[in-house]
Amino acid sequence: FVSQIALLYRGSWNVGIGTFALSLSNPTQSLTDGFLNNNNEASLAHRLSSPERYANALNMTIERVNQIKSRYEQTSERLHRELKSDVLTGPQKHALLCQHRLEHGRHPFACPRCWSYLPICVCSEEQTNKIVPPNNLSIVVWIHHREWGLTSNTGGLLGLLLKNCYLLMKGLPEHDSILDKMINDPDNLVVILWPDQGNHGSLSYLSLDDVKTKLEHKHVVLVVVDGTWRNARRMVARLPQDKVFFIDLPMDAVQGILADSYQGHKSRTSNSKSL
Repeated sequence: FVSQIALLYRGSWNVGIGTFALSLSNPTQSLTDGFLNNNNEASLAHRLSSPERYANALNMTIERVNQIKSRYEQTSERLHRELKSDVLTGPQKHALLCQHRLEHGRHPFACPRCWSYLPICVCSEEQTNKIVPPNNLSIVVWIHHREWGLTSNTGGLLGLLLKNCYLLMKGLPEHDSILDKMINDPDNLVVILWPDQGNHGSLSYLSLDDVKTKLEHKHVVLVVVDGTWRNARRMVARLPQDKVFFIDLPMDAVQGILADSYQGHKSRTSNSKSL
C-alpha cells in the first residue's frame, strides 16, 4: 500500500497541508510528467503582455474578451449584492457563494476542469488510460471553497489523472450530500489523511497496515483535505468523529517514494533531451 501512494506536498506536516499531487500505481511514474513536459510556444506572461496577444491566445477578438470580462464582473457584483441581503441566512449565503464558485470559477478565462488559464490549459494532456487506484479504494479531495478553482491549486488535475477520484467543495450542498452518503454507507471505511501531532483527542487513527487489511473487507474512501491549516482544522472538526478514521503517512515512507519518483522523472527527462 505504501508503494502505491505518494504525496507531493507544497510545505510539510508542520507547515500545512497546502496544495499537493497524489500519485498511485508505479512510484517511478510521475503523474505530472505530461504536464511538466508540455512545450508551449510562449509563456503565459508573454501571452498576457498585450491585449492583442491575449485575445489571440484565446482565439477571440479583443471585443469578445472585453464582453466576457464585463459579464463576469456583472455576475460577481450581483453575487456581492445578494450576500449583503438581510433576508438570506448565513448558511444560505455560504451555499450561494459556493454555487457561484462552482459555476463561474475564479477567473473568466480559467478552465473549469484543470483550473489553469485557458491559454495554457492542460486538459489536452489528459491520459486516456487513467491511473487506477488499488481495488476497493476511492479518493476524495475535499476542498475549501476559497481554494476551489484557484489557478495555483493542482487539486483540479487529479480528476484528469485518476479513476475513482472525486473533487468535492466543502459548503456546496450537493457535494456535502455526496460526502455524507459516503460516510454513512456501512460498506465504506472513510479515512481522513491528517497529520498525527501527538494529541489525538477524540480522533481515531489507523496505521497503514490497518488500512491495508481493511481494503480486503471494506471499500476505503481516502479523504484528503485541501485548505489552509485554519480552514482545514475547521472542516475536519465538523466531521462525525465516531464515523471516520484518520491516517498519518510516516514521513520516511513518503520521502522514500518521492525520491524514487524524482529519480524516475529525472531519468526520463535526461533521456528525452538526448534524443
